[in-house]
Amino acid sequence: MREQRLVFGEDAELYDRARPSYPAALIDTVVSLVGERTRALDVGCGTGKATVLLAERGLSGVAVEPDRSMAAIAERRLARYARWTLQVSDFETWNPGLTETVFDLVCCAQAWHWLDARQRLPKAHDFLRSEGWLALWWNRPAEDESVIRSALDEVYQRLAPGLPARGIGSKGVPELDTIPPASDLLSRCSRRSSGPSSTPMTRGWPCCGRNPTTVCCLRISRALCSTPFGT
Repeated sequence: MREQRLVFGEDAELYDRARPSYPAALIDTVVSLVGERTRALDVGCGTGKATVLLAERGLSGVAVEPDRSMAAIAERRLARYARWTLQVSDFETWNPGLTETVFDLVCCAQAWHWLDARQRLPKAHDFLRSEGWLALWWNRPAEDESVIRSALDEVYQRLAPGLPARGIGSKGVPELDTIPPASDLLSRCSRRSSGPSSTPMTRGWPCCGRNPTTVCCLRISRALCSTPFGT
């Protein structure tokens, strides 16, 4: 069976045309919290829609994408932003080398649920500076019990019952509010922090796409220490 999280790259150009972008207000909220001079790590950047929005607002950084076809589109988009680089790799196995080890912001748009749940938070923690930020956001259905959603779920159940759930808003996938944001990260390192653990912030905005039943949600938390897991 094909690796589900990589099927989008089978027609990356079509995916790029169909996938909605993200609300300017969402990106502005992130930037207002982390600062315009922030160095960011964009995880699972896809075709670079979120990466470019960050670059336009003055952030610099590295984008990581496992699919070469998707990465090629993102690299084309980022060509005008000299302070951004793109690397083709799974986030879980990404080795940045000696020059790219600490970031002010680790962000992930529409892809956090595709990452290995056992590795994603510790890996993000390893790349965050002290008091850095973790920001996650998705476009997702505002109404999960719509007719089309129910029909799609029935088709998947009938034709591919063993297929993993398909993303935020699908049955069998935790809702945004139940996904551990940075709480695991914070609880694991709060004993080494001089301040209390940050409370995650969750907000929603109307999506940029054509579907009026879709909202774009942001969850952002601030890490309070830089001590690696297990130490």
